[in-house]
Amino acid sequence: MLFRSLDYLVRTGLNQDAEDSESDDGCDAAIVRIDREARQMEFAGAKLGLFHLRADGSVQRHTGSRASLGYRQPPDEEELPVSQTITYAPGDRFVIVTDGFTDQPGGDKTTPVAFGYRRIERLLSDMCGQNADEISQGLREAFHRWQGTRQRRDDVTVVVFSL
Repeated sequence: MLFRSLDYLVRTGLNQDAEDSESDDGCDAAIVRIDREARQMEFAGAKLGLFHLRADGSVQRHTGSRASLGYRQPPDEEELPVSQTITYAPGDRFVIVTDGFTDQPGGDKTTPVAFGYRRIERLLSDMCGQNADEISQGLREAFHRWQGTRQRRDDVTVVVFSL
């Protein structure tokens, strides 16, 4: 219900609900609700996923739905994000990145390729023992190395937090 409301608010706020609207913009979103007593988190993402870095060094990717919010054509009910319950341990860390990070072309090859999700997972696996600030800094540095002199093609947001 929350994502349906957010979808509506973005669409009407951008006047994309009008027949003559020339705009067709939207947004990706993630909602996280944390229950510290139960050591559980509810996560739902619209085109955004959540990486869970465990103290044992493993990284699990929780994927969001494939639907974005706010575009002129509302997503079908079955495309809307579904809440996932995630159990965590003290010291676990979590990372959310936007598609500006994963889709950024770069690398050292003549033909650039996207940073991608597998590369992020490998990078995060190497950083499992680090705190949120160190992970954030490591991701920033890796992104800039990857991008090199290529133009940035989208906005980039990274959120790192620990519980």
